Amino acid sequence: MNEAHWGLLVAAYLFLAGAGAGTVFISGYYVLSDRIKQDSQRQLACYSAIAGSILLMIGTTMIILDLTTFRAGIVEFDLDKFFRFINFFKTFRTSSIMSMGSWLVSLAIGASTVYVLAFFKQLPFHKYLRPLAAINMLFAIGVSSYTAFLLGDITHNFVWSSSILVTIFMISALSAGLAVVLLVKTIIRAPSEPNQAFEKVDALTLTLELILLLIFTYSIYSLSGFNGIDFPLAISSKAGLLWFFGVIGLGLLIPLALNLKAVLTRTALSHSKEYLLSIAVLTGGFCLRYAVLLAGQYH
Repeated sequence: MNEAHWGLLVAAYLFLAGAGAGTVFISGYYVLSDRIKQDSQRQLACYSAIAGSILLMIGTTMIILDLTTFRAGIVEFDLDKFFRFINFFKTFRTSSIMSMGSWLVSLAIGASTVYVLAFFKQLPFHKYLRPLAAINMLFAIGVSSYTAFLLGDITHNFVWSSSILVTIFMISALSAGLAVVLLVKTIIRAPSEPNQAFEKVDALTLTLELILLLIFTYSIYSLSGFNGIDFPLAISSKAGLLWFFGVIGLGLLIPLALNLKAVLTRTALSHSKEYLLSIAVLTGGFCLRYAVLLAGQYH
């Protein structure tokens, strides 16, 4: 069994970057689909953009905090080690996924900040709101897929190198983004969309994610048997508990049941259920990254 080197901070980085990207993506969709003609939807898109941008920043902070040199700089009060993380952003190496990702996330943070400013009519950026929304949606796709490519760059690891992991992380980022937008909508008391449109999209996204996760689970199980090693997502392991209870149970099945009930009965979710759904999806999204990290290191 290998020692785990990537833990909670890296999982938080992968999750927050994905959730931030997904939130900005949905905000951009609201702008490009002209939903922001309604003041309440414009407010929702603006606050969602702010939330997505903040999540991207916090996520980047997590990966910096995980750096050994950064922590050593704090403990030893060594400014050289403390600021060594800046080197990530001073060089660009096309041969390094980490280097390209650092630049991609940095550019995404910058673009999302300008995008947030564009919501304010008194600022010159305002007339570029729609093109900025489109640009940020592209950055969101890049960031959400990069987090999976970062793991896939590790060779000789059949968990992290699974080709379906990129799609899972992208769908999970979208799902987390929907949860953040729903959380924002509930907090600012924005009106629900007619015909349970939001719940339908959320239910479809969660269903797709559930199918992908089942395929991924089966493929890892098959490869484990083929290679004669223990199943890294076995329920007897920490990764397995997170996977089956945190990701599939809490993060997918409970939110999916809430959404399906709202759609089938044609009734809007209460605020308490909206909070429950959002928190469950976000917790499941974090558990997904953490379980994948652990499963890839313990086999």
